[in-house]
Amino acid sequence: MSRITIILCTVLCLVSCKQTILDVEEVADKTPQQVVEILGKPDTAYTQVFVTKHVFTQIYRREFEIEIMYPDGLSTDIVVFDAAPKLPFEAGIIEKFGLQQMMPPSDVVANTYIKWKNYPGYKTINFFVTDLDSTGNVEQFRLFFKSDGVPNKQ
Repeated sequence: MSRITIILCTVLCLVSCKQTILDVEEVADKTPQQVVEILGKPDTAYTQVFVTKHVFTQIYRREFEIEIMYPDGLSTDIVVFDAAPKLPFEAGIIEKFGLQQMMPPSDVVANTYIKWKNYPGYKTINFFVTDLDSTGNVEQFRLFFKSDGVPNKQ
């Protein structure tokens, strides 16, 4: 019986390891209505003001809080808040967001940030630490996906 349990747990772990939290490619460079068609109605929607620019923003509260901003009418800025402790602070979690780790990050500073400036279709992808524990380990971090703003790149 315990052998079956171990096999079942292993299979479930492998399946959940490949599970996508949010397919960034699917929602990047879309209008607010297109994103609603993909993700459903947002939990919150509002307009932020950055200096003099008004930016429409949608918030989705799922496994994580996901903020999608539309600075020029398209979903080019996608932020995932408070990823730890559910996700480890490592480059490989990019796959949880529907992107392949096709190249190493362009810049890494341990316990500070992981950044790609060379990912096709994105101006930048940045995982950055927001809190460290008393021993200097990552306690919380955010993920920021800034697409190139070019729709229909598939």
